[in-house]
Amino acid sequence: HLAFVHTSITIYAPFVDLLVLTLSHNQEAGTNTEVIVASASKWVSSTAIWVAIQQGKISVDDRASQYLSWWTTDPADARSNVTLGNLLSFSSGFTGDTCDYTKPNLTQCVKDIYNAGITYSPGTNFYYCGDHHQIAALMVLNAVGLSDWNVFFNQYILSTLGISTTAAVYLPPNCPNVAGGLYTDALTYLRIFQAIYTNINPPLVNT
Repeated sequence: HLAFVHTSITIYAPFVDLLVLTLSHNQEAGTNTEVIVASASKWVSSTAIWVAIQQGKISVDDRASQYLSWWTTDPADARSNVTLGNLLSFSSGFTGDTCDYTKPNLTQCVKDIYNAGITYSPGTNFYYCGDHHQIAALMVLNAVGLSDWNVFFNQYILSTLGISTTAAVYLPPNCPNVAGGLYTDALTYLRIFQAIYTNINPPLVNT
């Protein structure tokens, strides 16, 4: 069920009796109105990464240094212990939204996050912010041999569901906000959600 009013978009999924998403914007909204879904991007991004995990491309126990050649392996530096699992659970120790999305690519964004340092030892504290997903995205891109997050998202999510590459895209294109930059409409978002939650064929995530 899709309910649209002047300033918000609300997605309700009757197949799980769950309110999925409410977005507020100062614009007229319709079923095909495209908006940036902000932090509701995170679980979609995490699902794409999880598909790669299930395909054996990367593991939640893998460290950032295994995929980022410039990442420290010095045991004295707590950043050496950051794993993909830490990043996906918001417990990597990074505590900011450091990325400058005007940078030419995701690598430069992640290097800025890295250089800002961590506040906590990995795995010891939960901290909700966008930096975790930016690092995780770069790790998985290197793991699968791609350089473009939107190409990865298309291969691991959109093409599996038969969704057009233009129906859901992360912005900005050169340095995408993986944690909060998904640009799509309510119907496409609901379609992705339904596929993930109900594990319809073809399955995205094995449950």
